[in-house]
Amino acid sequence: MTGIDGKNVRMFDPYYCDQEYEQKDIIRVLDQPTCCNRIVPWKYFNKTALNMYSLGPYDGREAVILFNEKTRLTEEETIEYFI
Repeated sequence: MTGIDGKNVRMFDPYYCDQEYEQKDIIRVLDQPTCCNRIVPWKYFNKTALNMYSLGPYDGREAVILFNEKTRLTEEETIEYFI
């Protein structure tokens, strides 16, 4: 997943194929090689069934969280305002 645009998720599909899917709301992206190669509605992800793009049962889900050390906010670099 590389971004969220309204109700859609931008993503790189590692099993990319040249044919369109039967689901007409899954969009194949050919002109954004640094952004994504698929735009998939969130409704496909938010399911516990083992369907295409679904996240599956809750007990089998895992997450990897990545962040950029260069843009990380620390206490010294953060300004707080109290009103």
